[in-house]
Amino acid sequence: MHAGTLIKIAADLATESGTLIQGSRRIPEQSLQQYWIASRCRLQRWQIDLKTFEIDLCNHPDRFIRIWLKAEPLMNEILQSEMLTRVWSAILNGIEQVCPVRDCDSIGRSTLIGHLEARNRVLRMVVDAESKDISAVRRMNEMRTQTERWTDYLISVIADNADVSSFGFDERRVQEYCKERSCYPNPEHKNTFDALSLAAL
Repeated sequence: MHAGTLIKIAADLATESGTLIQGSRRIPEQSLQQYWIASRCRLQRWQIDLKTFEIDLCNHPDRFIRIWLKAEPLMNEILQSEMLTRVWSAILNGIEQVCPVRDCDSIGRSTLIGHLEARNRVLRMVVDAESKDISAVRRMNEMRTQTERWTDYLISVIADNADVSSFGFDERRVQEYCKERSCYPNPEHKNTFDALSLAAL
């Protein structure tokens, strides 16, 4: 999925998180199971592909740059899609905070844990590549840090309705965003501020 699409979905979910968390309609169990199955399949595919690249990099150090560049789209996908994983996991956690019987949080957390494992493998590959002076590594690190900031802002939006700051990359930064947004007590002003901030993503 294109990065722009991922960002839009994550932003839309964060914007509607109040309705999702405070709403009386329960997320169908079948939908949650479908999400878990699709996420598990994606995580398994990532782990297999990452393992292949790791073996190739180990066995063919002379072709390091070529192999790393071939792996770059997969690594970008993992790092960028973490925004959506964290946002949705935060919303599922918020739903369960409001209505504990819904049992959403475990699915969200399991998916996030699997994503974090893939992320850590990517970051190890990035560290190994930094000594090779590959320009794509710098671009990826810039993209990663920007994605982390965007994610923390979206988590701050969700935090209006539930205690979910821990789902951000930097809990302190999430709380700072929350304080910044609290400067707009008027709902219309806050919505305008959020809309402008989200448009900047």
